[in-house]
Amino acid sequence: MASLEERVKSIEERNKRVEINKAWEVSWTRKIWEKYVNKLIKMEV
Repeated sequence: MASLEERVKSIEERNKRVEINKAWEVSWTRKIWEKYVNKLIKMEV
């Protein structure tokens, strides 16, 4: 049974990482940051 518990714990940890990454992908902070960086890059060209 320890193996099953370890597998469940591993899956739950992976799900937490996926949720954090997904939250970053749709966050306003990321969108604003990308626009700012893109604007800076365009100004350099």
